[in-house]
Amino acid sequence: MHQIIDINTLFGSLPALNADLTLDDLQTLMEKHSISRACTLSTVGILMDAGVGNAQTRVTCGDEGVLVPVATCSPNSYFGDPSPLLAMSEAGFKAVRFFPDLQHWPADYAPFADMLDVLNSSPRPLPVMVDILTPGQMTRLAKVAGSYKGAVILAHVTPGLLAEAAAVLRHHNGWMIETSHILAPGSIGYLAGMVGDERLLFGSGAPLRSVAGTLQTLQYSGLPDASLERVLGGNAARLLGF
Repeated sequence: MHQIIDINTLFGSLPALNADLTLDDLQTLMEKHSISRACTLSTVGILMDAGVGNAQTRVTCGDEGVLVPVATCSPNSYFGDPSPLLAMSEAGFKAVRFFPDLQHWPADYAPFADMLDVLNSSPRPLPVMVDILTPGQMTRLAKVAGSYKGAVILAHVTPGLLAEAAAVLRHHNGWMIETSHILAPGSIGYLAGMVGDERLLFGSGAPLRSVAGTLQTLQYSGLPDASLERVLGGNAARLLGF
């Protein structure tokens, strides 16, 4: 059986989506689907206080490595102090995630560009994961993140945005894409053929979204076994240093 690493999970409340994503539900899904590691974060860091949310994430994940801590922060609350951003890697966070739509800021937002500059100044910049919901966001993102030295992971990309995603990925070799919303038949195979299977990461959006549906899409994608192994866990293991 392939190692499965889920790059996209959350826990906590999302009032805008009328969702309460419990840690117990996430862990139950991980056990049910043999997911060895899940990158996760507290929604408190998205919607309320990044410092409190990130601390909650770090304590919840612990040091066992099954739950992998992901930090988050809002450019709307960034006033130029680089210390919290520079401390993330030392604190054990494996990536930083941004939510433009939930936090109401554009992908080419100046404070976001400033935050990327700070993260980019570290010897090994953390992977940055950005939720994408509308056409043009990836194009605007490329204007401010095109020179980022770490990986840029596009999250929540739907089949209707695949042409833009493929175009952006072709121009930025360090960029990757997670699979939680790429559920249309042929979509995974199209991306793998256009940009290479080494650029794809398994993500489910659990427990908000179905793990089974994303896994089934991959299993019936037509990718050869070696490609599936990379997408399900090998690429994430390499990216995150497991």
